[in-house]
Amino acid sequence: MVTHRFAFDCGLVNIRAIDSEHMKRFAFLLTIAGSVAFAALVACGPFIMEERTPNASVFFQLDAPLCSSIIPVQFSIDHAVVATDTFMVNVAPREHTRSRAFIISAGTHLLSARTVAGYVWRDLQVTLSPGSAVTDSLPFYCS
Repeated sequence: MVTHRFAFDCGLVNIRAIDSEHMKRFAFLLTIAGSVAFAALVACGPFIMEERTPNASVFFQLDAPLCSSIIPVQFSIDHAVVATDTFMVNVAPREHTRSRAFIISAGTHLLSARTVAGYVWRDLQVTLSPGSAVTDSLPFYCS
């Protein structure tokens, strides 16, 4: 039988006061694991506690007061299509003229929209600050 002697004493566990060899090994390993975890927390703490910059939000709003239609519209942010939404203007039972929020990073972005049938709105360049929101108004006249 091999006997290990641990001359190790910390504030949490007094290994010399434990009778069983297995419990001494367990207490020693537990103390080492706790020390390693504490060291990792101290080393990585600044990265874990770092606050992220809040993103910004973009909405698209169809402005078609004289229409009574269903209009599918494709939205793009920075030349990338992000969604297609079907707007319902003056159509019962509900009206839907505003898109959901698109979450993007703060900074300068290019917003664009077009109907699926081919009508294209002018691009809108926006500069968003963290936590801000902007609505791209899309005027549309039905004939």
